[in-house]
Amino acid sequence: MRRGDVFNRIKSYSNHTEPEDYVFSAYTKNTVLDKKNLYSYFNKLILLVKSKYPIFDETKTLYCLRHFWITIRILAGLNVYDIAKISGTSLQQIQNHYDGAESLVTSRKMNKNTLRFDGHGNVIIENEELS
Repeated sequence: MRRGDVFNRIKSYSNHTEPEDYVFSAYTKNTVLDKKNLYSYFNKLILLVKSKYPIFDETKTLYCLRHFWITIRILAGLNVYDIAKISGTSLQQIQNHYDGAESLVTSRKMNKNTLRFDGHGNVIIENEELS
């Protein structure tokens, strides 16, 4: 997230401003927001946004947003281990469900190199970014 103003606004009304506090998911010290309350808050937020922006697509779920976040992180080339750790899933889960995005990143990296052979049959790898 590149919007520091959002965090400053949250900090202005939050009771959770210590470095070890959660930004979005803590409602008491050292307690993570449970699923029931998280979905309740999310649904209230959807209704509020929909009231201000009638064309807002309220069909998106928290799971959908999580899936989107993981996908864009993979496409950005972030380390899959770090993504799994931050999103609370396993490497196996990411490999099973996001393999297409990982393949796209790998393909992009591979396509940056050009292979050619010199006069002696040796393989020459040229990186398009450097040439």
